[in-house]
Amino acid sequence: MTLRHDVEPAQPQWPVLELPATQSWTTIDPLTVNTHGLFGFILQWQLPEVTQGRTTDDDSQPAVFLLARDGSRTEVATTATARGYPVRQYGPQRLWDRVAEAATFWNEQGRPSYGRFGITATTHDQHVWYDQPEGPHHWALPLNHTR
Repeated sequence: MTLRHDVEPAQPQWPVLELPATQSWTTIDPLTVNTHGLFGFILQWQLPEVTQGRTTDDDSQPAVFLLARDGSRTEVATTATARGYPVRQYGPQRLWDRVAEAATFWNEQGRPSYGRFGITATTHDQHVWYDQPEGPHHWALPLNHTR
C-alpha cells in the first residue's frame, strides 16, 4: 500500500471494473489511512497489494480510495454523516473490511508503538510480527523474486 506522506500517489492504471457496490458505514476516519504513521505501517502489511489515494466518490464528494490489482476498490467519503463515513466497496475483495480489521487489532492492543513490531526475513519467507517472532500475531509479506 503506497503510504508516502510527502507525495500524493497518482491513481494507478489498474483495472477499474464496473461492478455493483456494497454500501456500508464506518466510524474510522478514512484520512487515517494516510495520515497516521503507525496505522499506515500496519495497513502496509495488511494490504500489501493495494494502493490508496484521494479522489471524489460517485456522489462527487471528497473521498479516499483503495484499489487492488484485481479491480477491487473501495471509496470512503471523507466527510462524516450522522451514520458515519459512507463506504462503497466493489469487486471480490472487501478492502475496507480489512482496514477495519487492522484498526480493531491496533485499538485492542492499545495502539502500540513501532517497538512492539518486528520483521523476520529469510530466503523463503518474510513476515511482520507483534511482540514475539513466534507469537500468535504475525503476517506474511509478499516475496519479490527477481532473477
